[in-house]
Amino acid sequence: MNTAVKTSKGKGMVLIWFACWLALSGCTVKLIADYDPKTDEAITQLQRKFETFFVNLESQIGTEEASYDNHLEFYKEVKVDVSAIKLRASAIPKNEITLQQVSLLEENIGLLEEVHKEGVADVEVVKVPRDDFNTALSNILKLELAKRRGEEE
Repeated sequence: MNTAVKTSKGKGMVLIWFACWLALSGCTVKLIADYDPKTDEAITQLQRKFETFFVNLESQIGTEEASYDNHLEFYKEVKVDVSAIKLRASAIPKNEITLQQVSLLEENIGLLEEVHKEGVADVEVVKVPRDDFNTALSNILKLELAKRRGEEE
C-alpha cells in the first residue's frame, strides 16, 4: 500500500511538471518592441520628402536654386518629422534599436546640412547622401516590417 501511494505521487509530480512545461513553452519572451504602423508610415513619408529633395537638388546643380538658403524649409520640416518619430520611438518600451537608428538619422541630417552649406557643385554631392539616406530609412522600415512579421507568428 505504501508503494502504491509513492507510485501515484510520483506520477502526479510527473503530470504537474509536464503541465508546467506545456504552459511555459507557450510563453514567449519579447526582446524588441511590437510593430508600430505609425512609425512605418512616418518613415515612408520621410523617405518621400528626402527623395523629392534630392531629385530637386540634382536638377538645380550649378544654379543659385541649389543653395542651402533656398532649402531651409526642407531642413526645418525633416528635423520636426524626425523629432516626432524619435519621441514616438522613445515612448514605446523595448524600442531601443529603432530609437538608435532614428538618432543616427538625425545626426546625418546635420551632416547633410553642413555639406549643403559648402555648396552643391556636382552630382556626387547629391548621389552619396541620397544613397545613405535611402539605406538608413530602408533599415528602419525593414526593422518595423520584421516586427510585424513577428507578431503574426
